Order: sequence, then structure tokens, then C-alpha cells
Amino acid sequence: MSVHLQKTNLIIHSMKHSFSTFCIFFAALVLSFSFSACKHTSYKVEASVSDEFNGGKAYLFDALSEESIDSADVVDGKVVFAGKADSTRIVALVGVSHTPVIFFLEPGKIKVLADSNSISGTKLNDDFTKFMNDSELKAVADECESIRDEVYMAETEDEQLAIANRFDEATGRLQSLLSDKCTEVYEAHKKDLLGAYVLTLMAQSIPIEKFEEIYANAEPVVKNFQPIADIHEAFLSTQATQVGRHFVDINGTDYATGKPSSLSAMIEGKIAVVDFWASWCRPCREEIATNLIGIYNDYKDKGVVVIGVDVSDRPEDHDKAVKELNIVYPQLLDSEKNAGELYGLSSIPQILIIDRDGNIVARDLRGEAIRTELDKLIGQ
Repeated sequence: MSVHLQKTNLIIHSMKHSFSTFCIFFAALVLSFSFSACKHTSYKVEASVSDEFNGGKAYLFDALSEESIDSADVVDGKVVFAGKADSTRIVALVGVSHTPVIFFLEPGKIKVLADSNSISGTKLNDDFTKFMNDSELKAVADECESIRDEVYMAETEDEQLAIANRFDEATGRLQSLLSDKCTEVYEAHKKDLLGAYVLTLMAQSIPIEKFEEIYANAEPVVKNFQPIADIHEAFLSTQATQVGRHFVDINGTDYATGKPSSLSAMIEGKIAVVDFWASWCRPCREEIATNLIGIYNDYKDKGVVVIGVDVSDRPEDHDKAVKELNIVYPQLLDSEKNAGELYGLSSIPQILIIDRDGNIVARDLRGEAIRTELDKLIGQ
């Protein structure tokens, strides 16, 4: 499983000083509610901030509901919050740096160094900071980011392919290392919120069957962690749209006409390549430009239709992307916002192929693998 589709920019930008590519994993996953019961005890949060924030206001928010917990003035490079913590939760501290600071609000004295995103003073925060600042993970994540930036400097397709291969190899190492690191932390925190959090990251780099095995034996604090519950629900949806199952229809809006339409209406009994994507997704755009437009042109007279399903865009953003990429094949706008749930999408692009009988014959395809599957179907 890979990068989640939704949730708040507040969380996405919070870890910029810790990881680069690692933030992609963190982007959609570091959300929580109150789960771990504890006695009605006190907390004190002392944050050190740069002088540029002096005289301003700092705010403490619940990271799931975005409901304000407290506010305080920044004075002489310091801000202090105090209160009662009758549960542990993940919170966001804003107004103390250019990106929100995320940490665990729990009983005890919590020290925050806002500029470095370093949090200490309690067990969960000590272990959380150690994990998020792991030097091995950071080195590989930075390598991935550096390689990805090189693609824009490539002058030929061969150079782009070589860079893409290096990127795939580096991201493979990152996922493997991330899985190992997350497993270590999870084993030490199976019964608390940090364990729940790292399992959301681990889910990005382990087979879904392994995730479900862990989920089945997890403590309530883990199972009730909303991102974990969402991953589990996505798995159940994915099972209903796996290879061999009949495709599930999607109602939406035909981009070309602006009128209501559906996936079934666009397929019309043909072999279909269905691409779930969004304008802001860089891998989606690369797949469209590099492969899908060419596939459409090469197979449109062979009984094959390519359909883009935009799962997360404003109409104006989708329109801009279609024009920038010169997309000429049909587009279905997910106006009901349920395609991700129906197909259990944990990341995009997600490309699948549907045969003439409406059965899903392949999922999670990229590049030449799409043509290989199409050639098999056409030859049948």
C-alpha cells in the first residue's frame, strides 16, 4: 500500500524539518483522537521559538478535529501551555514556527524546540522524536528526493528512464528500511498511540495481508486509531474490486459535456483502461504523459477505451491539468467523492483493466505492463 489520498495540509507540512520524502507517508496519516485512558493528570508544554514569533499568539489544536485546545502569547522566545490530560492524543502547535509542530499531548512536562521539531520530556515524545529523526531513514529519504528532482534536468527519454529506475530502487530501499524501523517501534508500543501511529506508516511498505494479520491481533488503542481503521476499511473495499470481480460502477460528471455520466456508460462493453488520478499527483501526471496518452492512440481502434477518473480535484484544477497534458481520452469527475472508497484506493495513480464482460483482469498497473495485459485481451 502507498500514500493516502486525503487529510489536512496542517499535518503534511509539519514534518518538513525531519524528512522530505518521508513527509509523503506522514501526509495523510498522522491524525488521531483520544484513545489511551489515563488518570486526570497535568501536562505542561514549554516551547522555545525564534525571536521573529515574539509578540504573536500560539495555538494548540487537536490534530484530528482541528478543534482549538488552548492559546498563549509568545514572550521572549517562549510559550507555555498547561492543563489536564485525561487522555493521550496527537496535537499540532502552530504560531511557533513556519510549519506546525506535531507531538503527543500526555501527562508530564513536554519540551518543544520549534525550529528543529524536537520534542522531549515524556516517553512517547522521546521515542517519537528519536524515530522521526532517524539518520538512516533521513539519508535514504533525502536520496529519493534528490533523484526525483533530477528527472526535470533529463534531456532524453533514456536519461529519464535511467533516473526512474534509480528512483524505484531508492524508494524500494526506503520502504524496506521504513518497515524495519516501524516494526521495532511498534513492538515496543503495541498498547499506546505511538504504536498505532507507526503502524500507519508500516502499512505503506508491507503487503496488505501482513497488515491485516497485525490488525487482527492489535490492541483496541490501535484498532480504534482512525487512520488504521480507514486502512482496514479500504482493504475490505479493495477485496470487492479485486481481480476476477465485476467492476463497481461510479457515478459522476462527464468532463467533456458537464453532464451526469458513469463509468459503465463510458466503458460501453469495451476493454477499458481505467486510471484513477488527480491533477496534483506528480506520478499520475507522469504516467499520463509517458504511457496513457500513447496507449490511447495505439489502442483506440482495437476496441479499447482509456478512461480517467479524477478522484480528488476542483473542476478548475482538473480542467487546467487536462489542457496542460493534452489529454484527449474521456474523463469522469468523481463528483460524488466515493470512487476511492468503492475501489479501496490507498494511493494514486491506480490503473486497472476491465475486460469486455466487465470483469477486472488487472490492478495496480504501470508502464509497459498495461500494454502487455491489453495485448492478451485483444488476442483472446
